[in-house]
Amino acid sequence: MKAKLIGILFLAAGIAFSIWLNEVIEQKSRFVEQVHSKSLPDYYIKEFVVQGTDEGGNPKFQLSAKLMNHYASDDHADLIEPQMKFYTRHDGPEWKVRSQTGRIDSGGNNISLYGEVTLFRDAFGNKPPVSIVTRDIHFSPKTNTIHTENFVEYTTGQNKILGEGLKANLNKSNIKLLNKTKGRYVPSKQ
Repeated sequence: MKAKLIGILFLAAGIAFSIWLNEVIEQKSRFVEQVHSKSLPDYYIKEFVVQGTDEGGNPKFQLSAKLMNHYASDDHADLIEPQMKFYTRHDGPEWKVRSQTGRIDSGGNNISLYGEVTLFRDAFGNKPPVSIVTRDIHFSPKTNTIHTENFVEYTTGQNKILGEGLKANLNKSNIKLLNKTKGRYVPSKQ
């Protein structure tokens, strides 16, 4: 009788141990839902280069940065020391752009560059180099356009134009200063 009682106790202990072990394994293997933080990035990339192309595969823009932090809460990315190249459809050189920080909105339809922004195009043919210094520009990769509402200093050769606000269509090489423009024109000697 004692042997049966000991057997039943071992069987009960074995069943209890199996139930406990099964519960521990289930808890460990359950999918834990992630909580997306609005203040912490879900991933980051250091020292990267991204090349954007048009429908035909031709270069449209290039973006690089020292650091990019991506935030899943609204699918945007913050950039540290971004640099861009905007390519035109003409044979002229690309525009080189630098800023302090930047942001890529969800879907990549708008790239904003913040702080002091410098745009530069090398001389080509009989055209002198061009330099544009402003703050906070917005670039639309889809239309290859940039705009800002801030003060702009546009310099080409010895000529300088100052104004507020800028709209530029890089496909058409069309740059327009919007308000309060004034300039200095120095004719070339030919």
